[in-house]
Amino acid sequence: MTERIHIGDAVTQHGDHNTGIVHHHTPPSEEEALRRLQIAVATLRPHLAEEDLPVVEAGMQTLAPGSGAEPSRVRLALTSIAGVATMIGSVGVPVVEAARGVMESWGGA
Repeated sequence: MTERIHIGDAVTQHGDHNTGIVHHHTPPSEEEALRRLQIAVATLRPHLAEEDLPVVEAGMQTLAPGSGAEPSRVRLALTSIAGVATMIGSVGVPVVEAARGVMESWGGA
């Protein structure tokens, strides 16, 4: 017996003027995106090298609500945090995704 496994959209279109698949994805709110990043960074902390911890901590302080950081500093903080997470490997993937979510929520994707 053969087993079929399908992952993703299955689409059948008939006729003319088809729109196709339209996915409406909205970024999370700024608060939700930051919360996700905070959780991901908390999970990452035990895996950080001693020299990486100040980079991540400074970035998180820049992103803290009420910090008044300029957009360029926010972007630098996100890319610094994501860069450290990338160098750690697979355990850093949730941090990279969460940082990307923050950037999207602030319109800087």
